[in-house]
Amino acid sequence: ITEKKMPLDEAIQQSIPVSMADEKTMQVLHALNQDVSAQVAINEDKPSSINDLYPITSITPYRNDIVVTTNDSIYYCENDRIQWMHEYNPVSKPYVWDNFIVFQSKMLQALDTKGNSKWEIEIEGSIIGDNIVPIRDKLVVPTTKGIIYFISKNGTILHKVNCDAPFVTRPVSFGQMVCVVTADGYLYAIDVVLGVSIYRKYIGKVLDNGIFANYPEMYIVTPASIQKIHLLRDEIIWKYDNSGIVAAVEHPQGILFATANGTLGKIAANGTLEWQINPGKEIRSLQYTPKGIVCIAENVFYQISDAGEVLWSYTLPALNSEILSVTPKTVYIRLGNSFFALRL
Repeated sequence: ITEKKMPLDEAIQQSIPVSMADEKTMQVLHALNQDVSAQVAINEDKPSSINDLYPITSITPYRNDIVVTTNDSIYYCENDRIQWMHEYNPVSKPYVWDNFIVFQSKMLQALDTKGNSKWEIEIEGSIIGDNIVPIRDKLVVPTTKGIIYFISKNGTILHKVNCDAPFVTRPVSFGQMVCVVTADGYLYAIDVVLGVSIYRKYIGKVLDNGIFANYPEMYIVTPASIQKIHLLRDEIIWKYDNSGIVAAVEHPQGILFATANGTLGKIAANGTLEWQINPGKEIRSLQYTPKGIVCIAENVFYQISDAGEVLWSYTLPALNSEILSVTPKTVYIRLGNSFFALRL
C-alpha cells in the first residue's frame, strides 16, 4: 500500500467525466477499513463491528440494518456495529422474510432479528445465491437436487415438487403459479396452492436467472436472444436477437442486458431497442435499483440512468470485484477478501 494518499472525494471526482463532475460528484460513504485498497482489519478475539469480519461472503439489507455472513458465521449489524452472531458452517446467503432471517447451514432454519431460533427443517440439496423467494404467504426454496419446497411461516413444509434436474433460474411469481427453468432446458409452472406441476415445456438453454414474468406474459433470455411470450396462448409476441448475451435483469419498462463484448442495452416492453452503450468488457453484477442501473465492467463501477447516461463511475483497485448488496443509499462491493461501500 502506498504511503501517498489522496482524499477520497478527489479520487472519485477524477473517475467522473469532467462535464459531470460539478453536478454528479459522489462521496464514498466510508471505506470500512479507512482505505479502499487495504484489507479489512481482522480482530479474531472479539469482533465488534463490520470492520472486524473476514472474509465477508454476503450482505443482506434489512430496513436500516444489515445481515452479514462469513465462511462460518452469521452477524446482525446496526450502524455497522455487531448486535449478535451465531457460528454456522457452512452458511448460505440469508433471506429476510418479514422479521425472520432464513438461511441454510446443515438445516434450513430461521432466526428472528434478535438472534433467537424460530424453526429448522431438513431439506434435500443446497440453496445457491439469492434463490429463496417469497410468493404469497409462502417461502419458495429451490435446491440443487431439483426440488422446490413450499414452506409456511412456522417452518412447515407444505409441498415438495421434484423437477428432476437442477435449476438455472430462481422462481418467479406468475399468477397463482411459480415458474422455473431447469438445467435440461424445461420450463415448469407449479401451482402454489396445490403444490403440483401443471405445465412443462422444453425451451432450451436460458441464462442463469433468465426468466421474468408479468402475468400472463413472460420474458425469456437466452445467450442469443430475448423474447417475450404469452405463456397461456403459447405464442411469441416478439423476439430480439443478439449473440453473446451474458446477463439480464428486469426493468419496470422492459429488460436490461449485457453482452460479452461490453455492450449494455435496454429493450422496451414492445421489443424496441431503446439504447445501448459500451462501458467495458466483463460486465457483471448488473442490477436495477430505484436510483438507476448499477454494474461493474472490468475494474470500474458504474451508476447509469434509465436513459443510458453514465451518471458517475469509480475505478476499483483490482479486477476481482463484485457487488455484494445494494440498499437505497449504499452499494457494498467485495474486492477479493476485503470490501468497501459507496454512497448512491
